[in-house]
Amino acid sequence: MTNGPTSAVRSRVPPTHDLLVRWNALPHAIRGFLTWLGVFAGLVLLKRNALLLPASWDESWAVLPGGLWLAENNFDLVGLLDQPEWFQYGPGTYALAPITWMTGVIASLTSTTPAFLVSLHLAHMAIGAVGLREVYRFARPVWSATASALLVTVTALVPVMNAQLGFMYLETPIFAVGMLAINAGLRGDWARASLWGALATSFKGSGILPLSAVVGASLMSQGKLTALRRAILVMLPSVVVGLLPLLLDQALATPERDLGVVFYASTIQLVRMPELIIAMAFAIVFAALPDRTGQRTDSQVNVRLKTFSWLVLSFIAFYSFTIFFVIPLYVLPRYFIALVPFALFSAWEVGRRRFGSIVPTVLGLLLVGSMLTTSSGALLGDPNRISSVGLEATNQYAPRLLLTRETLEAALETGLPLYVIPNTWFRSQYPRLGYVDSVPDRIHVIDDIDLDTSPERFIIVDKALDRLPDETRQRLDDDAQFQSETVEFTRESLTSRFVTYTRVSR
Repeated sequence: MTNGPTSAVRSRVPPTHDLLVRWNALPHAIRGFLTWLGVFAGLVLLKRNALLLPASWDESWAVLPGGLWLAENNFDLVGLLDQPEWFQYGPGTYALAPITWMTGVIASLTSTTPAFLVSLHLAHMAIGAVGLREVYRFARPVWSATASALLVTVTALVPVMNAQLGFMYLETPIFAVGMLAINAGLRGDWARASLWGALATSFKGSGILPLSAVVGASLMSQGKLTALRRAILVMLPSVVVGLLPLLLDQALATPERDLGVVFYASTIQLVRMPELIIAMAFAIVFAALPDRTGQRTDSQVNVRLKTFSWLVLSFIAFYSFTIFFVIPLYVLPRYFIALVPFALFSAWEVGRRRFGSIVPTVLGLLLVGSMLTTSSGALLGDPNRISSVGLEATNQYAPRLLLTRETLEAALETGLPLYVIPNTWFRSQYPRLGYVDSVPDRIHVIDDIDLDTSPERFIIVDKALDRLPDETRQRLDDDAQFQSETVEFTRESLTSRFVTYTRVSR
């Protein structure tokens, strides 16, 4: 008699509940792998159009040339350290970065350009999926599974993050490993946090920022001498790794830039990321104002809010020091991607604490709507007047890369000598980057042009495609001994051109 009622009760258990029970019964490692696999599949679907894209800007003269050099030279890491860096037209820029080594492995295992590009894009998407999974793990202890998944989705949709997830460079690995370091620190696993932090710093110096943020948040939460000693020990490996290039006497690029221009150009980049900046401003302003609502937040939420605060402070301190004392560096949009999930999380928590759930929900929906409908392009103006760096904050980088390839191919088909900026020169020297079938012997860097001894006919790629100095084109256009003929190309409202110059007199 007891079997009937028990069976009836079981039949009323929702299937979703049964699936949840089975999911929770799986080992932690299996759940972690399946979560990563699901995020990776979604990411490949989201960024499928990027798989066959050629290499983009800094990829072309930093990580990828170094990896290709390793593949062609039996992985001679010591030899790569002796190679010149990008500003000397060499592949040694990130010789110490494991991402460069990964590129070399993939280059060794693939024999064609499409296979290399697809494999490398998939590898970086897999790394990006690790970071997005860690965003879920960051939020899950204090949010529901649904809310945590929504945070992952919105993080991936923020245009500057969306663009980087399709790139093959350093920021996505720094984001992914940085998230691993932060989550390890939040769990109190400081040995792993230190290890992940050192790995992130090995990619680039800014990789130390996520670890410094969680260490700072821990110090604020505990404020004990033992916590200070632990913080020093946790940070020490990252500091050593960050100083390693200097210890090995690796040269740094030292371009001559006016600091006022650097700060102005860096500030302008903020305008290109309205969704992120609005979320950051909302979180910072309302976290700083006195809380008169009387709401209290548990310690798990507080330490996450403190991590965001320390990440912002570390970001400002790191780049200010770099600009003043190391190199006059433009702070580019891609540098901000490590802040994205923390800004979104903090904006929601601060808004919910002060205004309830309605206000942050409405603001969140407006931001997502903006990302989906305009990809921030409406605030960027004429796409032909946007620098290639600014395009990182939108998805317009994809047609720009294809347009670059089309223009370069057409210019080379003329058979004339071709003068380009250094970045395009790198794209022409490594066929696996996806722009040329073989290395051309008639392409030169624009800095080397001498109008008194130049060929009778030659081509210059215009600044509409690359950041060619205005004075070079102006000098040619004002010179009566040359006539010019322009060939234009268009793709999705973008235009580029190359200009053929013919000497008519001496």
